[in-house]
Amino acid sequence: MNPESLIKGKIAAYIVSLMLQEANYIVVNYGLDGIPDHLIQLGLSKERTRAIDIQLSTPSIIVMNKRTGEIILIKVKFVGSNGTGRNVTWGLKTLKKNWPESRMIVVTSKPSFYISTVNTKKGEQETILLKKDNMFSIDAGVVNKYGKLVRKFLGNC
Repeated sequence: MNPESLIKGKIAAYIVSLMLQEANYIVVNYGLDGIPDHLIQLGLSKERTRAIDIQLSTPSIIVMNKRTGEIILIKVKFVGSNGTGRNVTWGLKTLKKNWPESRMIVVTSKPSFYISTVNTKKGEQETILLKKDNMFSIDAGVVNKYGKLVRKFLGNC
């Protein structure tokens, strides 16, 4: 993964973390995205192994609902304006295989936040606007506020 993509992904994950914290969730950073790159730099084969796939699909953040105590594992992915979504499709597939209870928040320039899940009955990807999702109780004003930050810092990507 190139450094620019890593930076964009970290910015997106940070914006999502701040948004969830403002919506009264506890957020803990969790991702291990950089580990496979470091292992390859140290001489590990570039061929994919199960361990590398698991690490690449590791959730970015752990989110806890303060009211219910429910814990949700979230992988954050950024898709730029020229992105095909191919990484999201692969990421969601491996996320569901390795972390079946997790969800993915896809950050785009406009609209800014989606929740992606796999419909376990059909095995198909389902994408829902975060504002319409019932998993999180996030005020539309908060979503809009952080959507502006996405457009400010990632809008031309």
